[in-house]
Amino acid sequence: MPAEYARAFARLENHYFANAVFLAPGLEILENLHSLADVPGVIVQGRYDMICPPLRAHLLAEGWPRARLVMVPAAGHALSEPGITGALIKEMNDLRAVVGR
Repeated sequence: MPAEYARAFARLENHYFANAVFLAPGLEILENLHSLADVPGVIVQGRYDMICPPLRAHLLAEGWPRARLVMVPAAGHALSEPGITGALIKEMNDLRAVVGR
């Protein structure tokens, strides 16, 4: 990983964590799933994600009626992992086919 990329990525992550990931108290997604009841969605989750544990994805999927969970077996958190990248591309292509664009 080039040093410039590592510094930029660290700044971005620090910005999110310094701002409580931009979630105000009481506005957490799991506490407000009722607001997503009619919204379709796909949750792409790496099985070995240590940053966003799979348990959270399962809880999100259980409480979100129109969501589908895609568990990527040999992946962690990073978009750069082939399994995550492949799953996201597949889901976007499937969405494009449905939307017609």
